[in-house]
Amino acid sequence: MPDLPQAPFSQIAPAPEADTYAAAELRALRTLWWAVEQSPAAMMITDAKGRIVYVNPRFSAVTGYGRLDVLGRNPRFLVSTAADAGSHGNLWGALRAGEDWRGIVCNRRADGTDYEAEAAISPVRDANGAITHFVTVYNGTAATPPHDSLPPQSGPLPPQAGAPFQELIESAAYGVLVVGNEAPVYANRAVASIFGYAQVEDILSLPSLDDLFAEDERDRIKRYRRARANGLFAPKAFECRGVRKDGTIIWLDVRVRLVMWDGVASTCWTVSDITLRRIYEDRLQQQANFDPVTDLPNRSLALDRLSAAIATSRRRFRKVGVLFIDIDGFKSINDTFGHSMGDRFLRHIGELIKTCVREEDTVARLGGDEFTAILPDLRSGADAESVGRKIIEAVSAPFRLDGREAFVGASIGITISAEDGSEAETLLRNADSAMYQAKTSGRNTLRFFTPELNARAINRNRAAARLRLAIEREELRVMYQPIVHLGTGKVLGAEALLRWRDPEIGLVDAEHFVHVAEETGLIVPIGTWIVATACRDAASWRRPGNEAPYVSINVCSREFRGSALTDAVMNGLRDNNLPAESLHLEFAESLLMIELPQIVTSVRKLASAGVRLSVDDFGSGLSSLNSLSKYPLTTIKIESSLTRRMTATPAQTSLVEAIIAVAHRLDISVVAEGVETTRQLSLLRRRACDAAQGYVFSEPLSAEGLADLLATWSDRCPAGFGES
Repeated sequence: MPDLPQAPFSQIAPAPEADTYAAAELRALRTLWWAVEQSPAAMMITDAKGRIVYVNPRFSAVTGYGRLDVLGRNPRFLVSTAADAGSHGNLWGALRAGEDWRGIVCNRRADGTDYEAEAAISPVRDANGAITHFVTVYNGTAATPPHDSLPPQSGPLPPQAGAPFQELIESAAYGVLVVGNEAPVYANRAVASIFGYAQVEDILSLPSLDDLFAEDERDRIKRYRRARANGLFAPKAFECRGVRKDGTIIWLDVRVRLVMWDGVASTCWTVSDITLRRIYEDRLQQQANFDPVTDLPNRSLALDRLSAAIATSRRRFRKVGVLFIDIDGFKSINDTFGHSMGDRFLRHIGELIKTCVREEDTVARLGGDEFTAILPDLRSGADAESVGRKIIEAVSAPFRLDGREAFVGASIGITISAEDGSEAETLLRNADSAMYQAKTSGRNTLRFFTPELNARAINRNRAAARLRLAIEREELRVMYQPIVHLGTGKVLGAEALLRWRDPEIGLVDAEHFVHVAEETGLIVPIGTWIVATACRDAASWRRPGNEAPYVSINVCSREFRGSALTDAVMNGLRDNNLPAESLHLEFAESLLMIELPQIVTSVRKLASAGVRLSVDDFGSGLSSLNSLSKYPLTTIKIESSLTRRMTATPAQTSLVEAIIAVAHRLDISVVAEGVETTRQLSLLRRRACDAAQGYVFSEPLSAEGLADLLATWSDRCPAGFGES
């Protein structure tokens, strides 16, 4: 087979013997040659001795080796040292046996980097029985082109490759299709396979190339064809959707080049099936922009759409509304019914919200139980409020989960573009601030953003940042206030009280910053630290022959939800060799009203280990006396405001007396908090209150200060303690 000329084939004049069969065959072979040169797959031919005699430009792009670098070499030099020896052993074994081989190869580029790609190797025997191999590597990632790699139009067909060259085209992993007069005139076996036809002849019998493409792609293909015919620009490479014989839609990578075929100006198409790649890319796109639980847009895509809506609204002099939606009660759903049912619930909520907005609006899930609705093209904030109230009504309706009726609500914050901000992030952040205000205002309601809310949010964020810094700088302290038995006057224990020694303000009570810790989740690591510190201090108070006071620690409901609290308690007791009864855990009265399985399990696990449980601030009005039987309680602590008011009227005294009586009936001891006067002390003793704490005994002390108090308590007991 003679070498082909260096000029593009479209510029070659027809040979004088164009009407002969041999000339027609040569022209066809030249056309197929160009198909190999412009193939999207890397191609390589070896001779009977295993030496490389041809590579196409794509091979150079993938490997980084130019033609001059590889001709005459054995392909083994391409194999990476990281390649699986067993896999490549199977490859070489198949080649020696003269068999086809398909699989994954791990090769090394000229720059030393490794790559994996799918490969197909096909053997072809010449007239003498010698085996020549054709290697097709596809889905390889291109490297930096080498300096001596040749452009597609300048590579001659080597004489060594002439005999098996047509078999190379027929065994190629990609399709080669020649189109003349709008109908196929040549196709290799891969074309039939890609489009689901049994024989190549079925492709050639098609009246039009259009039959191979999806219906809504055909106009584009025709436009490209007309442009080429008229000498206008048309893409040489593009992706489109094809249609298999059975109607299945597939994705194709198409490369088109003008050629002469049997003396007629035609086009040569190389076609690769990239359906799996497109599915993978679509999946990546879905993962990057959509929430996997609800299939709604995620935060990233929501911000993109919000930015676009803001830009459009400026041009139209309209407004964009942003609703930040938080589902009230979702944690109860998740903890009661499990995460799988929780995910179903979130999908249900997403669909409910979509029914309340227009088709052009965007509903997105921001994370957890938080959603947003982006409402472009609004006339006023009243339109956004109307949508918000529809969402609250829809979400608040009862629904069934796992055969049981469940109820939730929605707290919604609303911002309006231009009025509350002109940037997407700003609007969403301001809507979040307004939602927080709606939640603190009683939940299941909505609030518009105001500058005051912004200032409050800024202060909250600053407080959270300062609190994080305080933890890092070890500025937090644990102080202790003694708890005294009202019958014997003995110090029974001490309540651990969190304080922040702020460098600017001084010692700050927990009530001024603990809510920030709970909202931000910092309460969990802080709580772990308090337990470890209190257990260590309690161990230091123990003396041989003396009964050491217990230590009582406040914990919030959030700490009961995970294992951090339980782990911290068990570690603190073990590391300090403390008996379990020397540790009391106090939780808010509101916890008595919560029936979350995770909290109940944690509470009962701690109680079964011997840790004592107390209800703090009892009497704040959130629970009934009947709820005291819900958990294995050992103590309730009367709220300090009730203690202060009990000397004001007989009714207030009777209320405290009733709490003490009911607790004793349930075998629960009572501690009165906030005792400041000997009169309060005397009233509590006459009502059989078990113990008390407050400034009448001592202010909160350091661990060392409490140790000193214990050593000198008999001298420091307040005057008139035993008076009736």
